[in-house]
Amino acid sequence: MKVVHGSVWRHRLFWWMGLAGLPVLAVQGRWVRRKTPRLPEASGEWRGCSGRANVAHNLYLLGESTIAGVGVDVMHKALAGQLANALSGESGSKVSWQALGKNGLKCADTTSELLPSFRQAQKDAAANLVVIALGVNDTTGLTSLNAWQRQLVHMLEEIRSVTDCPIVFAAIPPVHLFSALSQPLSTVLGARARLLDKALKDVAKAHSQVFHMDTVFSFQPDYLASDGYHPSEKGYRLWGEQLARQIHAAGLLERSEVQDDLIGG
Repeated sequence: MKVVHGSVWRHRLFWWMGLAGLPVLAVQGRWVRRKTPRLPEASGEWRGCSGRANVAHNLYLLGESTIAGVGVDVMHKALAGQLANALSGESGSKVSWQALGKNGLKCADTTSELLPSFRQAQKDAAANLVVIALGVNDTTGLTSLNAWQRQLVHMLEEIRSVTDCPIVFAAIPPVHLFSALSQPLSTVLGARARLLDKALKDVAKAHSQVFHMDTVFSFQPDYLASDGYHPSEKGYRLWGEQLARQIHAAGLLERSEVQDDLIGG
């Protein structure tokens, strides 16, 4: 499903109305946490290669549970592996990838939790493309819009200190469609996610070589894992294919210098 920002004021209205019922939502939120199974991060290697071409690109993915592969058993079935496969198919090049993610991560935690490993990895294989997936935990954790924007800008500054390659923000997933959430919580959090995603898009527009990319497909229940909260293998595959098409259409890999020293060897 495409994340639509058509009426920001409507999303704000839903959010403000939700705040009026915060005690009820808090009770509902605790109930959701108790009944929702906590799935583990994906196992196996968190890096790899897709494609066999001589031309090669290094892809890094940073972010929350979707980058950590929650919802599938091994990483190559998660967003990292699926996106690399799709990018290789779109571009005809070899894509070496590495996932740097953590379940429960918020934007404020990214600099301390993920960027040290990212900086270290650049010494061996410089990035041609960075894809970032954040926002669900900031939505449910009620991060303010001002704090969210400040944290995004700080994170970009830290990434830019080690690479000038294109950076892609994946749109915040459609929280209102998560089957683990019931009404009115799903509507209120969905509205909040759209407000954060609008701010995410604004930050991307304000920075050179930074892009925001929507998710565009008709949502189906089997796109979610057994917890009703994270993507299934099918959901990750469709998400990766959507991102790959947009990245290829924008020519982002072509804007980066090709590297010979690959992440996945």
